[in-house]
Amino acid sequence: MAINMLAANSDYERIVIASAIASRILLLFLIVFWRSLVSPYDTSASLNPACLIDSSSSPLAGQPVLFPRIGSAIESSIVWDGVHFVRIAECGYEYEKSYAFLPLLPLCISFLSHTVLLPLVPVIGHRAVLGLSGYLINNIAFVLAARYLFRLSHIILKDVEAAMRASILFCFNPASIFYSSLEHCSGRLPDEMRPWCKARVPLLYNFVQNYYWGVGFLRYFRFEQLPNFLLASPILSLAFFSIVHYGKSRPKLLLSVGFQATAEDRNSAAMLYFPERVPRSSMPRHTVASSSGLQGNQNLRRKKQIIGQNPAKLSVEDKTFSGSGYSSAFVIPFILHMGFMAATAIFVMHVQVATRFLSASPPLYWFASYVMVNPGRFKRWGYIIWAYSVAYILLGSLLFSNFYPFT
Repeated sequence: MAINMLAANSDYERIVIASAIASRILLLFLIVFWRSLVSPYDTSASLNPACLIDSSSSPLAGQPVLFPRIGSAIESSIVWDGVHFVRIAECGYEYEKSYAFLPLLPLCISFLSHTVLLPLVPVIGHRAVLGLSGYLINNIAFVLAARYLFRLSHIILKDVEAAMRASILFCFNPASIFYSSLEHCSGRLPDEMRPWCKARVPLLYNFVQNYYWGVGFLRYFRFEQLPNFLLASPILSLAFFSIVHYGKSRPKLLLSVGFQATAEDRNSAAMLYFPERVPRSSMPRHTVASSSGLQGNQNLRRKKQIIGQNPAKLSVEDKTFSGSGYSSAFVIPFILHMGFMAATAIFVMHVQVATRFLSASPPLYWFASYVMVNPGRFKRWGYIIWAYSVAYILLGSLLFSNFYPFT
């Protein structure tokens, strides 16, 4: 039985990986399709002046190109934040405002373009290879993220089908289409220093976000920003209702920030993270069975006992009592983290980026997975979530790839 369960889990994981790859292929097709029909709103992305710091740092940029049209097509698809990341990968941090973009992605882009993809430079050009490197890194990272979301969901929810549904929702989520430095302050007169250099704690990143991008507490609370709040309202509403639902099912746990867990919750959590420290006598029966290698048979018998006369499926409430499901105590850290992210998006950030910002939060997909399989009005909301995701992907692939205002 245990071998059969492992095989079934592997099948589910393969479905998730296949869905992630299929979603990337679909998105790439939509981008190519829309760009062939619609002219970009802003064509400045193709401009690429020589590096300011040291033009000799990228000697590959001046080489002749075998297929310039293909290279030009790839370069013109580098839009929005991608322009800054590719520029940093090519030329380093030339401008003060460039420090709003953290260095890990540019470093990975630069490394890939100078190693694996280096033979493509004479074929499509250096900047096109940089852009292609960014596409590969982001899409590979997306597939890996879907895979590990499935594994995390399976561990936390203890429900392989819910884990698969949540991971597939992630594969087609609405956001599919999306520090300090010795250099600017030292060796300068006080009048020549930038304002952040004179601060008690000189934080370049905070200054750049505030000065160049207008990021700050309540700075977006203006009437003219109402359309951006409306644009972010679906994802924020989903986050709000997922937190509210969890709070209704586990009010003490949520209000106590996880410190008022039941004895069974504490033992289950200890078994999850420190199995060697938990006495077998204090474990719940199903936890002891899991630790003794009989998880498959015991869980099957437990499910049959719980559902009794209704063998169709386990309800969410039953899964809660059995230590699994969205209301599990294991979910509380993710709920608190998502609440912090949502509050930051509303009160501090540009609220229109909430969709991509919150798309990395697992509870969104766990709650949506729960909604999809519940009867009544909840099931209707499941269809609405799918419709919203599909509409956002179609609209986003059109607007975002053609440099139209979109988040």
